Amino acid sequence: MVQFSVLVLLYNAKRPALEGTLRSILLQEDASYEIILADDGSQNDCLMWAEEYLKANGCRDYKVSTHENMGTVKNILLALTPAEGKYVKPLGTGDFFFDTHVLRDVWEAMEGQESVMCFGRMLGYDEGGQTHAVRLPNDLAAFYKQDKHRVKMNMIVHQHWVVGADNFYLREAFARYLQKLDGKVIYCEDMVQLFFFLEDVPVTYMERPLILYECASGVSTQRGSAAFKRMVKDLLEGFTVLKEDYPKDYYVNKGWRMALCQQTINRPLLAIRILLCDPGYYGMLFRTALQAKYYRVEGEGMLRELLHTGTDPRS
Repeated sequence: MVQFSVLVLLYNAKRPALEGTLRSILLQEDASYEIILADDGSQNDCLMWAEEYLKANGCRDYKVSTHENMGTVKNILLALTPAEGKYVKPLGTGDFFFDTHVLRDVWEAMEGQESVMCFGRMLGYDEGGQTHAVRLPNDLAAFYKQDKHRVKMNMIVHQHWVVGADNFYLREAFARYLQKLDGKVIYCEDMVQLFFFLEDVPVTYMERPLILYECASGVSTQRGSAAFKRMVKDLLEGFTVLKEDYPKDYYVNKGWRMALCQQTINRPLLAIRILLCDPGYYGMLFRTALQAKYYRVEGEGMLRELLHTGTDPRS
């Protein structure tokens, strides 16, 4: 049995970042996996680079899913068609597995708790190689305390959910809920986790770091930018789906009102609207500011060697 299908998400990827991502996969030990190159209509040669790198390093049984540009949700769904792993890990180029036993440890955790989703700590890094802890999801102590109400408020209402780069999924559940979003949500595949929290299915949090996360300039957070508008559109479309499936749910309806606030471009006005919608949002931010220990990551894992890839991942 294949334990993991690792979907390498390609869209005009840069070669060094792509090779670092592939190297981090090939270095995994004590776990079975398959690699699926999921190309969303790239206009450069990143798919060719990926195949060249894998072949040069002795990996010839990878799979390829390629098509015209259709967005992240559709790209993942098409890549899931040939997938055979019990679990699936979408991995964007520039994001790396933290060390050589990530897949082994996630497998043991998800199998032990029969989880549909797993996430852990992340270490962020920038173009200059500087690192920092990633404080998402907010109010991580709620997971430690297994406070379901606080978790749902943080994830669904306040919408500070787990970063998609950090998520591992049970393939069957991931595909089923992603299909609900297909055709409406284009880019935010990580919204599937809201279904899991709403239905109280097992989600595993691991205290160890799992991902080295490339932190770019954050264009999607620049209010008024085209990327930000796409994100907000996805958010509203995703909550439309949730409202159809859970029309009377307290968290969904409150989250819908919060999502409407996110259309506001002016930041002072946004702050006022959030305060009127749910003042508990600022309580969540305050608790997060006091929880540095929950996000701390010791060491840098494989970061330095992955930023300087070679031809042989085991050299």
